[in-house]
Amino acid sequence: MARGLGPSGKGSYDLGIATAGLLALAIGLSLPAGIAFAVAQRKSNPAKLARLLVALAGVQAAIAAVVLAVGMAVASGFFGSFPGLATAALVVIVSASTLSAGLRGILVGVESIGRAAMLDLLTRVLILAGIALVLIASALGAGSATYVGLLWATALAGLIACLFAWVALRHVRHGPAGPSGARVILAFSLPAHLGNLVQYLNYRLDLFLISLFATIASVGIYALAVSFAQMVWLAPNAIAVALLPRVAEESSRGSGDTDVARVTRVTFVLSILAAILLAVAGPPVITVLFGRDFSPAGSQLILLLPGVTLFGPATVLAAYIGGRGRQRLNLNISIVALAVTVLFDLWLIPPLAGYGAAIASTLSYATTAMLTFFVATRLGTLRLRDMFIPRRGDLATARAVLDILRGSAGGHRRR
Repeated sequence: MARGLGPSGKGSYDLGIATAGLLALAIGLSLPAGIAFAVAQRKSNPAKLARLLVALAGVQAAIAAVVLAVGMAVASGFFGSFPGLATAALVVIVSASTLSAGLRGILVGVESIGRAAMLDLLTRVLILAGIALVLIASALGAGSATYVGLLWATALAGLIACLFAWVALRHVRHGPAGPSGARVILAFSLPAHLGNLVQYLNYRLDLFLISLFATIASVGIYALAVSFAQMVWLAPNAIAVALLPRVAEESSRGSGDTDVARVTRVTFVLSILAAILLAVAGPPVITVLFGRDFSPAGSQLILLLPGVTLFGPATVLAAYIGGRGRQRLNLNISIVALAVTVLFDLWLIPPLAGYGAAIASTLSYATTAMLTFFVATRLGTLRLRDMFIPRRGDLATARAVLDILRGSAGGHRRR
């Protein structure tokens, strides 16, 4: 995409995806986390819930269409101005992503982590394949590639992923007969929803502000730096997905068998190792693969890495806090971090563009991490030194975790 469209074309695509992501989160009500929680506690019937999610996706598509039309009419400088075909693609992306996330939440709730991981992998492979086909067709003379075509490739990939998620659900246990568990899901999701929305703004507000104060090319360059930096979160996110239903299940029966402190230490080690690798290899790889027009992304990556590294173990501890049913604490942390994001974004982005966004993001991630560490120590017997001072055997455990993550494509359930 970078080679075919350049910074401006990639920036338009990235802004479209960020807009769709914001919409999907806003109207999705953070249901996936509630779904995983309710299913893990055996208070929701997966089969009935899946049918309800399909109907809900249609409603969400209609809402997305209206919001996009109004948003581009009122604040096109902030959200971007997309032609009709691009807008239609964004509506499909929103609907497909909310449905896929909901179905994935069911898989996570029954601890079918292998299938959930495969769904994530499949979605990304389908998007990559669709984008590659559009660019190859353009190179062979089928017309010039545009970001609109790439948005549609992403939309169709999302729809196919939903189909595969539906098929995967046929192989999971259905749990208790009865209602879909909508009340339990909403009771968990709604208090967490504002926190997730705020956290998404912590992740993506800078893209919209760069579009407003700088250029669309700057959006494309900074988005590339962010995509590299967030590779640090691959292991923490995967561990957090498995941890939340486990903690929820243990909380429901009054036990606490999972060694959260050790999980956090291992996550911290993995985050540091990934950050060191990216700091060394990231900038030259970006210049070689994407071209000199994108070389500023290498410097922005270096600025992002300190905050991203601290945020890795915070992701795991946030799942622990949510699994304990204390998602309101995550909300409070996110609100404080958003205030830091807004303050430094407005101060640094106008003069520094992507460099200012990178500095602001690192400060925001660090704030989130510190507050999450503090809150986690107040919920139980966790101590900071137990979570961050390495112990004998942690490196071996980290290697084992990496082996498990590599082997998750086998689709096995791992307890």
